Amino acid sequence: MITYILNIIGIVLDIIGATLIFKYTLTPSLQGHTTSIFLYHDEELLTRTNKEREDTSQYKKRSNAGYILLLVGFFFQLGSNIIGLINQP
Repeated sequence: MITYILNIIGIVLDIIGATLIFKYTLTPSLQGHTTSIFLYHDEELLTRTNKEREDTSQYKKRSNAGYILLLVGFFFQLGSNIIGLINQP
């Protein structure tokens, strides 16, 4: 019974992690590999750049959380399979 619970927990964590990775993986424009020409006043450009940095930081944190959840989910599934093999008659 514990193997089923661990497996379900692992699958749920995998789904959440994959969703976070899919949603918050950085696009090239947020990574700074952009070729845009900015025609703004200096203060407006500075504000926009700071906002982009904050967005990039948040996206990286959420994407990394997705990777961690994905790995933890895989370990739960692996653990449930190992326990199931050990408890086999």
